[in-house]
Amino acid sequence: MRHSVALCCLLLLPTVALGARVSGTVVDARSEPFTAAALELARTSSGTVVARAKSDEDGQFGFDVPPGHYRLRVHAPELCAPHEQSLTVAKGQAVETLPLQLHRCVRVTGRALGSEGAPLAGGRVTLHWLQARVPDQTATTDAEGRFDFPRIPQGRVRVHLMDTTGGELLSTVRMTAPRTLEVRGGARVLPILIRGFGGEPLEGVEVLLVPEPRDGANLRRHTDARGIAGVPVQPPGRYRLMATWYRKDDGFHRQTWRDVELKPGAPESSRLELRFEKDAYSTTLSGRVRAADGTFLSDAEVTAIRRTRSVPLDDDFLSEDTWPYETATIRTDAEGRFTLRDLREGEYTLTATHARGYGEALAVAGTSHFEFTLDPGCPSSATGRVVDEHGAPVRRFQMLHLDVEDPEGRFHSKGQCQLFFKAKGFITREVDVPRSSTQAPVSLPDVVLTRGRTLAGRVVRADGRAALGYTLSAEWPGNVADSVSQPIDASGRFSLGPLPRDTEVMLTLRSHHHVLRQRVPPSHEGELTLHVPAFDARLEVRALSATGAPLAEVEVTAEGAAGAFSVRASNSHEVDLELPSGLYQVRVTGKADPKSASTAVPARFFPWKVQVPGQGTTTLELRAVQGPGALRVLLPAWSHCDEILVVPGEHSWPDQLGATEDFRDTGAHVATDDDRETVNVGAELMSIRMSSIMRDFSHLVPGTYTVFAKSLKGDTYGRGMLFREVIQVDGPGRQLVQVRFEGPQARELPW
Repeated sequence: MRHSVALCCLLLLPTVALGARVSGTVVDARSEPFTAAALELARTSSGTVVARAKSDEDGQFGFDVPPGHYRLRVHAPELCAPHEQSLTVAKGQAVETLPLQLHRCVRVTGRALGSEGAPLAGGRVTLHWLQARVPDQTATTDAEGRFDFPRIPQGRVRVHLMDTTGGELLSTVRMTAPRTLEVRGGARVLPILIRGFGGEPLEGVEVLLVPEPRDGANLRRHTDARGIAGVPVQPPGRYRLMATWYRKDDGFHRQTWRDVELKPGAPESSRLELRFEKDAYSTTLSGRVRAADGTFLSDAEVTAIRRTRSVPLDDDFLSEDTWPYETATIRTDAEGRFTLRDLREGEYTLTATHARGYGEALAVAGTSHFEFTLDPGCPSSATGRVVDEHGAPVRRFQMLHLDVEDPEGRFHSKGQCQLFFKAKGFITREVDVPRSSTQAPVSLPDVVLTRGRTLAGRVVRADGRAALGYTLSAEWPGNVADSVSQPIDASGRFSLGPLPRDTEVMLTLRSHHHVLRQRVPPSHEGELTLHVPAFDARLEVRALSATGAPLAEVEVTAEGAAGAFSVRASNSHEVDLELPSGLYQVRVTGKADPKSASTAVPARFFPWKVQVPGQGTTTLELRAVQGPGALRVLLPAWSHCDEILVVPGEHSWPDQLGATEDFRDTGAHVATDDDRETVNVGAELMSIRMSSIMRDFSHLVPGTYTVFAKSLKGDTYGRGMLFREVIQVDGPGRQLVQVRFEGPQARELPW
């Protein structure tokens, strides 16, 4: 591990336009003055010295010179070398202050230790300055591991430690006293050199070394000023070496990769190298951006995001770390034109953002000129009134997350395209604000809120006593409010609202182990009694792996007319459920087969129907199913997908997003994805992240499957996107499904 050590400071090289007098202050990075520093001005053309001065006790200096171009030199005992910089003195009598912030020369000593804590004799300690143009300095350790840098400039440095063979070691650095270091070596370093288009070493590139076994840890580092990222020497095997090159100034984001094999007996000092090949980035994407009224827009931000990864998609090296995709960003010129360069061939998502609107489209790099028309943006402001059904003002309400109180119910919003209004006793309402390419303020019609009804009553057990430990919630079609829910009080009573008067409401009663549901029609009036049925039956489920071995962790859910009942067992393959008698659909989910080599593959079960009679125990033994099929679902991005369902058989499009839950409710076998995690080991930390842009489904039973992926983010509030693709899984080959929320395989549906 390498740490940067703060030894001090920063150097400024200003160019100023002065009059006939030059003055200033000479200080170090801590603003401490240099006393009696010698300064002189020499003409750039001839080298003739025309003025000399010395700094006072406050570091200040000054001298008079004629206009011209000069070299300013500063000499001081505290400097490792004289400081020089260019200076231009213009005509005029203005007096300017010229701050000089210089690096003092200091002595740094320390001791180098091996991984066991013993002195590292004959090693080399190299200091690399991070914020100053200072050549690297190297010292050799003595028999006791000590090193000495007698005169070096202040500044932030990175410390590199090499052993007697010249191999670099991962090292930790700490300061034991002012300007005294302790450098402790660790594992040997495998250096990875990253080069740019012209072969130049690249600094700040993220490097990822991915082992072929999916359960291995990815090694993540960033390259230093030498273009090198050091990782611990790895055991022999196949690896994928990936690099991500990012420039903040223009949004340039590129990736490259190659597969490497580390062989037994290879020299530990061997170096891996990866280069961004210019030929791979030879295409451009150009066009113009205009507003909805046809006006060409200058200074619009245009971003191209490559829609597919540049690495193979179907092998075991792939991980979520291959995202984000390659991107490039530029701003349009005065005529709305743009040209994005150094792109790979392929399809890109092109976005344009401007104060007058936003646009998104698909484009292919290297094709003809692309004309981009932005959708109108949100108005600069919107005003209006909130009233009830009779036109009376609602004086207190919440708009978005703002509390508003106005005697006439008036509101004023800024820069919003959608508004949400909530008031006590009323049903929450969402309002679309008309868009405008000119961002002109708009005045909205009255926003009418409808008073809701309140459902009140009691939850009782079969013996008439109050049912405790439940939470009651209500849902209805088109609900845009936060979930309406409340716990049942000690007497079993509830009062739930506001709820719509003209819509059927679904009430859900939840406890730790079961869920009960009841529909309430819009015509219902008066008290409502919810009955918890008698738990007069017992269901015992034994879950076995595909090889017949008991599973260590299972969850069993039995769903029937009385509701859904579930129990999780963490240390047993047997689960007992107490539930009302009746016909049930039993679903089992389990951890991986403990005897299987693929420990990341969960145990998958087909659903099973069983009649559970009262006053007895019904025993059900279920064995997991598996086959040679494999499926990989690739997502657009981390945040773009809320759920993936892989359902056996061919299934048609539902009418709304929530209907996909019917696959579970009706007992369809919804496959569980592999339980894999991405483990990244960085220079200073280890992070574990669930794979979120890729889902693998291994050991599937061959056959037809329907893949659904849904996102709650649609073009309008209350609607989301659903992706659907029917595939055939057969044999050991891995099927690939690329989720895209556009085109014929995607539809926008209501929630």
